[in-house]
Amino acid sequence: MSGTPIKRTKVCFTRQRGQNGLGAHEKYGMKPNVGAYTTMISVCGRSGSYWEAVQLLDEMRVNGIQPTLITYNALITACARIGDGERALDMIDQMTAAKIQPDFITYAQLIEAMANEGRCKQATAAFETMQTLKLQPPAYAYGAVLRLWKANNVPVPSAVIETEQIS
Repeated sequence: MSGTPIKRTKVCFTRQRGQNGLGAHEKYGMKPNVGAYTTMISVCGRSGSYWEAVQLLDEMRVNGIQPTLITYNALITACARIGDGERALDMIDQMTAAKIQPDFITYAQLIEAMANEGRCKQATAAFETMQTLKLQPPAYAYGAVLRLWKANNVPVPSAVIETEQIS
């Protein structure tokens, strides 16, 4: 699918059931599954349509479909896109309550959400959690915390330098 994120969202997500990606399932008498919902949540989230993504999550649950790690990560990515760390933390709380363990993508997107809000302490805490859990942060997570540390005159932790995780 091509076009701007807004165009993709309009094409893929309109609350009129016959015009969105989930409507195709219904048209052919099929019920959307976790993959279909997660895909739509991801499209909405990547285009900055957080509330539409949350509506889909709610709809999933009403239909008895349990979100997966990938579903929650798509929602946390949506939070990072709009720079809302609190909502990202809320999604992590929901996922852990559902007995789903956060992974490196979860924490990396949390770092991104906190960095987009300029929340240095929270981004650093998420980064440290990744290190404690022995999860390798992707380059964009390093970049986000390094920018925050520089902007806030926070020295780069020696553990990061010693392990040559940055260059």
